[in-house]
Amino acid sequence: MNENLKLLKVQLEKAAGVFLPGDERIQKYGLEKTVFVTAANYGFLNHLLNFFCYVKHLKMKVLVVSLDKKLDDYLNSHNSSQIISFHMKAEHGGEVHAESAQFRSQQFNLMTERKKEVVFDVLKLGYDVLFSDTDVVMLEDPFPFLMWKNMDYVHSLNEPCNKEESWTNFLSNPESEGNTGYYYMRSNPRTVKLLGDLLTAMDAKRDLDDQSIFWTMLRQRKDPPVLFAGKCRDLEPPVEGSKNESTLRTCVLDPCLFSSGMMRGPLRFKFLFDEAKIRKQKVVTIHANWLNGGKMKEDTLHHYGYWVATSRTELGRCTTPAVH
Repeated sequence: MNENLKLLKVQLEKAAGVFLPGDERIQKYGLEKTVFVTAANYGFLNHLLNFFCYVKHLKMKVLVVSLDKKLDDYLNSHNSSQIISFHMKAEHGGEVHAESAQFRSQQFNLMTERKKEVVFDVLKLGYDVLFSDTDVVMLEDPFPFLMWKNMDYVHSLNEPCNKEESWTNFLSNPESEGNTGYYYMRSNPRTVKLLGDLLTAMDAKRDLDDQSIFWTMLRQRKDPPVLFAGKCRDLEPPVEGSKNESTLRTCVLDPCLFSSGMMRGPLRFKFLFDEAKIRKQKVVTIHANWLNGGKMKEDTLHHYGYWVATSRTELGRCTTPAVH
């Protein structure tokens, strides 16, 4: 076992369980071997601080993949039991810089590769993973929507909320993709092989981000074969081919509960919460994607009342998020 894996194993033992020790949800959901993972470099420290406010509010703990040494030093100096830092030393592809990076720049693509490398290692070590980007607002406990029998990969969708349930068959649109900024993945030979193959593909094509490469690969995948189950639900063998142990099974989260792109314009944002009220449901996460650059994301989160970090340098200083 190399030095990266040895250090990661130690940090995973601290992060396992997702919620704080003694929380009944650990046993309720069976999270003893599950970790919550995010990733950032120092250039996105302000977003990480805002993200941590939601981690703190939901009484969770998170393994932060510190993509540069400066962020790792910062987090270790603050010594919080709810934020566990892991700095992965680069073995190939170059070093991640401490500055923020623009979408699909060389540094941005390298960051997305690093995220997948760590998730790959976590899966290999036998832990299930809930992964979230730091520009995701977490309003509710997501686990009632993530734990499905015989489902390997539960993902959000890179499409806005709408009244129709056409999203359950999103693959009929060749341009539709799942969102790699928020997903849950179980550790098993199928997912380990999937992530290993993804990293090989990313090494060969560094001009694209992980999401584009991943979903192109997943659509074409034959080994293992993929069952796209549509809307998340339990799969009971031998229904829908799930008896085939080599089949990778995926399902998509409701984009009105786990939203993408809904902060890009006031009409979309209003529709999201109007739809939730009609359904008598609560929005679980809001992803501030489809907004280019950290400043635009921060300004938009401020506008809607979801930028709750009250300091740009101090961990855990937070106010209460808006209620819509």
